[in-house]
Amino acid sequence: MNCLFRKKHYLCKRYAQKAKMKDEQIAWKKAHVGEKKVSMKRRDDHHDYSERRMYMITLEIEGRQPLFGHLEGDPFAPTGSADSPHIELSALGQAVHDEWMGIPRYFPQIEVKGLQMMPDHLHGILFVKEQLPVHLGQVISGFKAGCRKIQRRLEGEREIAAEPQPTEKNKQAMEDKRATEKKQATEKKQATEKDKAQAIEKAEAQATRKELSQQVAASSPYPPLPPLFAKGYNDLILRSYDELGTWLNYLHDNPRRLMLKSHTANSSTPVPWVDCLCSQHGSIIMINGKSQQSNAVS
Repeated sequence: MNCLFRKKHYLCKRYAQKAKMKDEQIAWKKAHVGEKKVSMKRRDDHHDYSERRMYMITLEIEGRQPLFGHLEGDPFAPTGSADSPHIELSALGQAVHDEWMGIPRYFPQIEVKGLQMMPDHLHGILFVKEQLPVHLGQVISGFKAGCRKIQRRLEGEREIAAEPQPTEKNKQAMEDKRATEKKQATEKKQATEKDKAQAIEKAEAQATRKELSQQVAASSPYPPLPPLFAKGYNDLILRSYDELGTWLNYLHDNPRRLMLKSHTANSSTPVPWVDCLCSQHGSIIMINGKSQQSNAVS
């Protein structure tokens, strides 16, 4: 009992000493840390992102919308079984998956080591085998642009499928209208070429395109697509090859952790540890699960 009291007294004393940091010390530390950046825009200023190295990249969907798929499985099922947690990819999620795996087609200096699609984000591991001609950020930007094109194509196919099919009479009317518009456009173009200079023609064409795009946007029943990915990306640089296995395990076990988190969101209970220091929280479901498994705490 006396030993327990001494330990508790020592911990409380240590906690009190740390809490006595003066405001001047905190201000001095903040001044030397530099400007704080969000993780999606944070980069190592002393690292060359085009050199041979391995990176773990995280990309988030704008607004964290679950566009890539949904969780399936049992969080307590054995790893590798049919019921183990996994992501059922949507059409967009599968297309983004294929686009990521196709990065080496555009940059043969890169090898894809791993990818884990999640409902609202993705984790991928890239190995830069040789010196890149560009910054890694340009590779990620190109990947985002490719995914954006895929999203537009899928949305266009969805819109076409949702539109009612025209009848034969409507088809003929539409063809006649297109022919008339094409004839009028040709006549107008010929008259413009004869009467106006090339500079004026260019200006009119730009104004016409702008007006047409505004008309199309106004008449379309579908709202414009928001950005697919949030700005920036998060990167981790491999400092030791021992970390690669940890990274791969993290990617593979990500669906299980997310499912456990959703299962235990409202199932935690306070467990007092040392009154003067903190209160720890433990999950009843994780403790009384079908199979006892080790859980990482972060």
